[in-house]
Amino acid sequence: MTYITPITDRSENDIKSRTAKAFFNVADWQRIYNNAQVTKTLVDLIQGGSILFDTLPSITITTIPTVTELNTLLANIERIRVEANLPAIPGLTSIFAEWGEGVGSESPDYLDVNEWEQVLDLIYNLVPNAGKYYVWCGVASAGQTRFYQSQWRKHPELE
Repeated sequence: MTYITPITDRSENDIKSRTAKAFFNVADWQRIYNNAQVTKTLVDLIQGGSILFDTLPSITITTIPTVTELNTLLANIERIRVEANLPAIPGLTSIFAEWGEGVGSESPDYLDVNEWEQVLDLIYNLVPNAGKYYVWCGVASAGQTRFYQSQWRKHPELE
């Protein structure tokens, strides 16, 4: 699996003009699901953890994802966002994963889909540099010279 460039610039004009970005289709679903899997693997690898990731059935042009499957996909993204443990960054917002089904229930729109893809994209691009956010320190020891104590304050790979 490789990371696929997300679409994060859907607009109201796309909806009015009925462009390709105006419709959420199988390719969009597969791209988001693929990118969630790739991003989860990257976060697990870099942080040495194992994020819970619920697998979903393959979606084709003859199947329609259920609300439960949509909420599962979004819950996966939210768990990745939380476990990535990145600082507060504009665009890295929590993902709502409790959409309802049936007439009268609230449903996601193009802004929500933009947000899902943007959150995954931010995590995918920021996690490899996350080591630079941490403060590295060494073992403190009393009675040593200042020079020796100072060598632990910076991580050698980050200089």
